[in-house]
Amino acid sequence: KWYTFFTLFFSIGCRMGEMRGLQNKHVDLEEGSIRIEQQCLNNIGNKSFMLSTPKTKSSVRTVYISPKMCETLKEYFRSNINNDPECFLFFNSYKPVGVSTIRRCFDKYTKMAKLRHIKIHGIRHTYTTWLLSDNLNPQDIGYVSKQLGHASVRETLDTYLYIHNKKNKKVMNNLNTIF
Repeated sequence: KWYTFFTLFFSIGCRMGEMRGLQNKHVDLEEGSIRIEQQCLNNIGNKSFMLSTPKTKSSVRTVYISPKMCETLKEYFRSNINNDPECFLFFNSYKPVGVSTIRRCFDKYTKMAKLRHIKIHGIRHTYTTWLLSDNLNPQDIGYVSKQLGHASVRETLDTYLYIHNKKNKKVMNNLNTIF
């Protein structure tokens, strides 16, 4: 179950609250997509959690997943006891998995893999870095921006353009060669 959880988390680049808010009804394996339309907030009043709309209006979105991720989710659903659409996607429950549980498991698995410590939100940054690492054309940036639920391409560029600093040096070296 944790393998599927973290693989999906790495595959869609959502925020933790959005990941926790996923329910079975949000997954469309025929289309290969996941609908992000809510987030789960912790410790609201006397409740242990509350569902609300995502961070921004543009954060309500459909994200597409790879065929391999679809297969992983199909296998997960085959072994899942509760396929009720209202059930939270992970851990067969009508209560979302806790933030501290996610962090504890993430820390455990990163230590086992001998990876340096990163915060959970770093998954989102890693996802974006991978998507933007090869291309910087407007169409690709627009796609990445939509996947992240950013309000604009500018927001994506302002946050992630630093990735391409090394590429800028390469471009300038190429210009030197031309001159």
